[in-house]
Amino acid sequence: MNSRTPGINRGARARRTLTSALAGNANPRYEQALAFAAEAHGAVRQARKGTDFPYVSHPIRVAEILSRFWCGEDAVVAGFLHDVIEDSRTTAGDISSAFGPRVAALVVAVSEPDKSLPRKTRMQQTIDHLAHERDEDVLALVAADKLDNIRSIADSISHVGHERTWGLFNAPRPTQHWYYRAIAAALLGKDPDSRLFRTLDLETRALFDDSPRGATG
Repeated sequence: MNSRTPGINRGARARRTLTSALAGNANPRYEQALAFAAEAHGAVRQARKGTDFPYVSHPIRVAEILSRFWCGEDAVVAGFLHDVIEDSRTTAGDISSAFGPRVAALVVAVSEPDKSLPRKTRMQQTIDHLAHERDEDVLALVAADKLDNIRSIADSISHVGHERTWGLFNAPRPTQHWYYRAIAAALLGKDPDSRLFRTLDLETRALFDDSPRGATG
């Protein structure tokens, strides 16, 4: 990471230690990306929304979704790293140095440009961006990220109920409904035959009690 970041040497050693501990049959680039993400999110003490569980659990699941839907190696690596620019002190240059310019470009493409804007404005920016995006890896990253969010919301509802779950978000349930339905529709508009996009569509409809689409049933 950036040499100006406090504790960089300690963080780099921690990444090497974790990567070494993970060594086995797994893809070494995935191990490196996991260690990088764990250090980046851990450095800002980030937890998953509504829990005290380390945030890195989310990018791990996003990367796994991408792998299970047969995405390429760079896309899976970017899945591990997709939130580090938004949520830590990591820069695109840091990612490029460690994982190459393609991975850095993917992470930049799925990072919100200005998190100080109102939440609904940022939601609309994401939807508008998808309308013009042609990179299949970027589209897959967005889909995997939203699919894990949908699954996490459903899991939270099953444990603590609707009121407590939706109360965790800055935007209310109707806005979340609009957002995830718009994302799923935009992705299906790009590729109606994509298994990943169809899965997001089905699970979004299930979460919000929408009637299923005949095309994806």
